[in-house]
Amino acid sequence: MDPGVLFVDARLADLIPSPGPKAWDVCDLPAAEFFPSTPVDPEGLVMLIQVTMFACGGIAISICLPHPLSNARTLAHFARDWTLH
Repeated sequence: MDPGVLFVDARLADLIPSPGPKAWDVCDLPAAEFFPSTPVDPEGLVMLIQVTMFACGGIAISICLPHPLSNARTLAHFARDWTLH
């Protein structure tokens, strides 16, 4: 069985208020919350992708995959090529 990739198409109807200039100050950012570990599960999904469309017209693309499958450079190339097509 090849579980492949889970693709989630999400939409957020609510408007998110602007966080203001403090949002750009990453000194106190709890980075661990944004970079969870991705355990390798031979029976699990290979990759997870979520595209979120916001009411304001913005878009967010999230990609999660285990490090043994890809390094940062490979992920950047995948994201660039995938969004171009």
